[in-house]
Amino acid sequence: MVKQKILIVDDEEDVLEILKDNLELMNFDVITASNGKEAIIKARENMPDLILLDIMMPEMDGHSTARRIKSNVITKHIPIIMITAKGEMEDIVRAGESGVADYILKPYDPMILKEKITRILHL
Repeated sequence: MVKQKILIVDDEEDVLEILKDNLELMNFDVITASNGKEAIIKARENMPDLILLDIMMPEMDGHSTARRIKSNVITKHIPIIMITAKGEMEDIVRAGESGVADYILKPYDPMILKEKITRILHL
């Protein structure tokens, strides 16, 4: 059976490592990117089944990254879950307008993360 592939995008190395470890324990293949520009490239090159995307990043924030991914014919079908410390209604609304499938606040509960991933990927 082929493992589902998830791209994690976060500029904080420790967050990337924790998420990567959690997802690998859930039996996913994991790709990481530390900024929005790298995420767009890796999404096109690796065609992940799902993207976990932070909002607050240098150069290009998560909202801009999500819009770019969703506007590209090659990557627009990839579901995105925002995983962020920003819980303001404005950010949640902007995420929805960017085509994001779901929104998780940091610190996150690994069981909730697993449930949302499972639901979106229909596992």
